[in-house]
Amino acid sequence: AKALHHTTAAGPVLAVWGVGSLLGGVVAARLLGAATRTSLVVLLLALAVGHLALVATTGSLVAMGAVLLFAGAAIAPTYTSIYTLVDGVAGYRA
Repeated sequence: AKALHHTTAAGPVLAVWGVGSLLGGVVAARLLGAATRTSLVVLLLALAVGHLALVATTGSLVAMGAVLLFAGAAIAPTYTSIYTLVDGVAGYRA
């Protein structure tokens, strides 16, 4: 945003990233079953690809927002999978 001389757009663009994470978490909760190592690998790949795609959006805030929405969608499901797998390994049950 600073490079494009729109510093006031930084907050809304980051909010789009957060909304993407929220939507990704809701969709994952509805569609995905139990966390597995394979699902974690897929989610980590989606996280990496989504954030690497930001390199191509340096000239447009709209493109950056669209890619951040997609990239953010992998954040919540990835963390959920990690915590679920760690819980299974630790064997903690409340």
